Amino acid sequence: GLAALAQIENYRSQFSQLRATRDWFAGALRDAGVTAHAGHANFVVMEAENPPALAAALAREGIRVRDLSWMERMERYLRITIATRDQMAIVLRRLLRRVAEDERRSIGRQHAND
Repeated sequence: GLAALAQIENYRSQFSQLRATRDWFAGALRDAGVTAHAGHANFVVMEAENPPALAAALAREGIRVRDLSWMERMERYLRITIATRDQMAIVLRRLLRRVAEDERRSIGRQHAND
């Protein structure tokens, strides 16, 4: 009751920080050329060449993301839950490194098939 009401400003501050981090993360992905959309909650969805493989690679680095490829119209998407800005900066670096590696492999396969 009253104890929760006393914490309302703390909750508002946390939600504000979460939204700012979510929007920063989605923007950083888009700036890097990745299709990304900020949800209305605490997550971002991003397009990937091979979502199951990218999710597995990130999991090996201790980063858990949700593969949405089983869902109709979401076959090329991952869902990333937002954490603190510092944690998301680490996720961003590792994620963009993996995406770049996947793109290099894809280009190599295309050239091999030419």
